[in-house]
Amino acid sequence: MLFVPMGPGFPPPSVRPLFLLPASYGELGNPVLGSYDVLYSLNRSENSEFRGPVVMTPESPGPRETSMPFFPELSEYWMYINYTYNRTGDRFIAAVWYFPDRSELTDKEKVLADYLSGTGTVVPLTLDLTPAILETGDPVLKNTTTRKIPVTAYESGETSGYFFVFEGSRPSTAHHYIAYYGMIGPGNLSSATPLLEQFFIHLLPTLDSGNTRGLSPGFESKSSWHQGKGPR
Repeated sequence: MLFVPMGPGFPPPSVRPLFLLPASYGELGNPVLGSYDVLYSLNRSENSEFRGPVVMTPESPGPRETSMPFFPELSEYWMYINYTYNRTGDRFIAAVWYFPDRSELTDKEKVLADYLSGTGTVVPLTLDLTPAILETGDPVLKNTTTRKIPVTAYESGETSGYFFVFEGSRPSTAHHYIAYYGMIGPGNLSSATPLLEQFFIHLLPTLDSGNTRGLSPGFESKSSWHQGKGPR
């Protein structure tokens, strides 16, 4: 198991991607990597849990053509988790890249935007999480201020999901991130959106600590995606 270091000072770059990976929380607020339940609900069951036993990092053993599947090299600091939704067996992925420097983030956003435009369909959207937050019945979430999140939707035959950029202001989450929450394999992104919204909801306390936006090169948000019903 891997734990986020607690205590004074700034966490090292190698663990910072962890702050945007949905995970279960154990004692002292440490994310426990090995067992995941990213769904907020008053009536949770094992069937409605996500499971993701392996967190991949640059130090993970085994050959890989790139730092993580589906996307180009963006940063030396990255992590990703493959999840399985118990009820259906559908597979999902959460991937995070960390950038200590804003100029590096800007450069890599352009690289990623070019790649996405050449391999799939890219649409700027805004996810409205308000109904999903209210459905959780969780008092902590109801007190968060983040409700609508600008994202960049990506659809391809290998994976479909949502990219966003997060720039934190707290010492623990400071600097710059690109994150992706998506489904693995071909499928309908709008149908998977209610589940993917749970990934965002799980991170709302963190997202409240900074600014969130979609990918910037050439993408301006023009519509919203809500509860799997598609753009409106």
